[in-house]
Amino acid sequence: MNRTRLIFFGVVGLAIIIVVISLVARSAGSGPIAPPTSNEPLEVRIVVDCRLNRGSLKPPRNSMAKTTSSKAARFHVTIVAMDG
Repeated sequence: MNRTRLIFFGVVGLAIIIVVISLVARSAGSGPIAPPTSNEPLEVRIVVDCRLNRGSLKPPRNSMAKTTSSKAARFHVTIVAMDG
């Protein structure tokens, strides 16, 4: 009984220590990460199984590219078939 109680309090104590460390690390951070400001398109690579029908794999349409906003993002989608 004493050993079980010791293990229980050890696990609960470890969980509390992890939560406290994560809260301290979060508060010491520099704030939210700013999105990239370059005008280059974002590279997206999708790896799929070779058995899939290649004709059914179409890159998603970029509806944001049609907007005139300066925050519109462009994507360059590459679909790679991988065997194995």
